[in-house]
Amino acid sequence: MAEEKAVKPFIVEELITEFEQRYDIDEQRDEELYSQYAWEKDVDKSWEQLVDKDGVLQFVHQKDAKTALSSLEGAGLRENAEGGIQKRGVVRNLVIIFDTSDGMREVDFKPDRLHCAATAVKGLIQGVFHQGPMTQLALVALRDKRSIMVSKFGTPPSEQIELLDITVKGGAEGVPSLQNGLEMAIGILSGMPAYTTREIIVIFGSTKTFDPGNILTTLQKLKDEHIAVNAVSIAPEMYILKHICVETGGSYAVSRDAIHMQKLMNGHTMPPKWRTWMEPVLTKVGFPPLEKANTASLCICHSKLTYKAYVCPQCHSKSCAIPTKCKVRKRNSCAFKHFLLLIELNALRMVL
Repeated sequence: MAEEKAVKPFIVEELITEFEQRYDIDEQRDEELYSQYAWEKDVDKSWEQLVDKDGVLQFVHQKDAKTALSSLEGAGLRENAEGGIQKRGVVRNLVIIFDTSDGMREVDFKPDRLHCAATAVKGLIQGVFHQGPMTQLALVALRDKRSIMVSKFGTPPSEQIELLDITVKGGAEGVPSLQNGLEMAIGILSGMPAYTTREIIVIFGSTKTFDPGNILTTLQKLKDEHIAVNAVSIAPEMYILKHICVETGGSYAVSRDAIHMQKLMNGHTMPPKWRTWMEPVLTKVGFPPLEKANTASLCICHSKLTYKAYVCPQCHSKSCAIPTKCKVRKRNSCAFKHFLLLIELNALRMVL
């Protein structure tokens, strides 16, 4: 009897072990049965482990792929933690050269290249003034082998967008001349102070340019004036435009779709890094209050009668909107909120 009692626990343990093994085998058979198709099996997505940083593909672990990708996409919104705080040119002088030639009629971007690029440029204008309120921005349009001044430095952002809409309503016409556009931009930027940046952003939708002279002489002028040329191309890559961007220390990219184009534009909203040729100086900045009056007076920006305007604290001239540059004292006018740093937000995962 004692031997039978000693054997029974051993038999029960064997039965439990055998049951667990059979259960694991049945579970594996079920997985093989329901995952018999290739698209139902777990795929090793190796392409998700490659992250593009500064044009170089880097291999990261699968669990860190999303984190690395999000950090790179947000590089234009916050400083790199590893690189520390970087010195940037806060006072920007920026000329946007916008292609309105026949090539912008193509419908590979919906509704067409012209309207799709115009929407992205509007977001760029708003983002540039949001990131750097002391920015001066001018718009230049290319059509019929000519460069047309759409807006000058000192124009408020809202008016810049209105003038761009008027230009887009005129449609796309003729062939572009990249050299004429760059020459006009050089004339605008050449006299700017050494403590400010000198930048050109080209939005180009053609694969050719019809220039009146040798564009390499224009490239030398850009280098002599320390002007950086950046380009966002809607058409396939054009060698001469990319060559100019590389030689002047700018960037060149070809957009794949509307969303990618907007991301490329957003990369230019943050002020660029401080260049070696730039000289730091102290500059005056005015904070004009918004005042209302019972009697109308002329604004200095449009020469129109207005009851409400921003009054310069030094010369008492009136402007319709800020940020802008006072046309009397030739200094930047903006509100204190423009200098407040953005709070870094944490991405939240929505659960339905």
